[in-house]
Amino acid sequence: MPYKNPEDKKKQMTRYYLEHKEERKVYAQNNKEKINKWRREYLASHPEKKQKYTKEIKEYRQRYEEEHREERKVMRAKRRKKLQTFVNEYKLSKGCSVCGYNEHAEALDFHHEGEKEFTIGQACNRTMSLKRIEKEMKECVVVCANCHRLLHTKRFLSI
Repeated sequence: MPYKNPEDKKKQMTRYYLEHKEERKVYAQNNKEKINKWRREYLASHPEKKQKYTKEIKEYRQRYEEEHREERKVMRAKRRKKLQTFVNEYKLSKGCSVCGYNEHAEALDFHHEGEKEFTIGQACNRTMSLKRIEKEMKECVVVCANCHRLLHTKRFLSI
């Protein structure tokens, strides 16, 4: 149905958008890879649009960051605290694998056996995903600070 008045067309599009919002959301979730592939191909074949699109996204992110700076700061602090609580509870539940100490989480460390991708403390401060932190924690052994120092001393003395 062609529209002679652009305002009528805009109203119809808005109405359709709102009526089918949930359907579009489900479609987007189920076809994420397909949509991203199409977007990459489209932007690769239209460099002028890619440049404009990239610039618009950058400007939007800057505006958003400025407008929500304090809100994001509070959210990051909450997330950091939540991650730290999770890590501390994990350490207390495991206790030191050498001597059995489990009174204060702050006195327990993660000892990496093998290669480490990152330290658990850094992960909490950077607010990495819980899944990624859990994966790294499973590759570690929980030991108290004293036993941890002894483990490293013995390792370096045996070299």
